[in-house]
Amino acid sequence: DRLVKLVDDLMDLSRLESKGATLDLAPVDLPALIEEMVAHLRPLAGARQLVVRAGPSGMMVLGDRDRLAQVLTNLIDNAIKFTPEQGLVNIGWMERNGEVQLSVSDNGQGIPASDLPHVFERFYKADRSRSTSDGSGLGLAITRHIVEAHGGRIAVQSHEGEGTTFTVTLPRAGSGDGDRSG
Repeated sequence: DRLVKLVDDLMDLSRLESKGATLDLAPVDLPALIEEMVAHLRPLAGARQLVVRAGPSGMMVLGDRDRLAQVLTNLIDNAIKFTPEQGLVNIGWMERNGEVQLSVSDNGQGIPASDLPHVFERFYKADRSRSTSDGSGLGLAITRHIVEAHGGRIAVQSHEGEGTTFTVTLPRAGSGDGDRSG
């Protein structure tokens, strides 16, 4: 039921914004989690290809596994929704400057440049004429809050007609876990 999902999303976002959501932090094997989420979401892809670009294995991040699964689900699900039937969704990761960068790219319609600054705002839907009616407009706001609660960053790049890439940067487990000053 869409109303129940909307209320759940609002409650989740409210907890994240008020810092009332606690993270259960532990080392998380990001590649294993990505493979698990891709396997879970593959049935939704239809004729779209979901391709995991293998990066280094055993790439550990310090995080809440369930919340990071939520981030992956939101990003991959959006990529599937906004990619044409024969399209391609790429998921990859790499290490950069002692951090882990996760990317979810698609070759879908892209996001208009005027909408890019707003995609992480609650209830914002880029180009309402093509947005799906089943979304609450809260997924990317929740995703941003989860990433930031992990001490990470999220960015988006998009070109209309060419596709979109979301990049999540997270601290690597063991890289300054005891030193959060920087």
